[in-house]
Amino acid sequence: GKTGPVHLLDELSRVLPDKCWLTSFKDSGGTISLSGFGLSEAAVAEFMRDLDASPYYRNVELNVIERTKQGSLTLQKFNITCHVETPPRVSQAG
Repeated sequence: GKTGPVHLLDELSRVLPDKCWLTSFKDSGGTISLSGFGLSEAAVAEFMRDLDASPYYRNVELNVIERTKQGSLTLQKFNITCHVETPPRVSQAG
């Protein structure tokens, strides 16, 4: 069935660090566009590394990162693109 989107979002939730949050998730024919904020460049880098290591995402690229103020916080606003990967099915014998 159509379990792909569920797996994509579940995996995204798993790899998203506590110091980052998403404001947008768009899937356009297998190309994913993610926008959000991180508390630091290191947090955004960690998110990208973990996303790239995931079996569901590949070709993770940072398009934009810019410093922005939200009240008293200085945040890193980012936009990332990547592609959907369908991992091989694992046989669940037993």
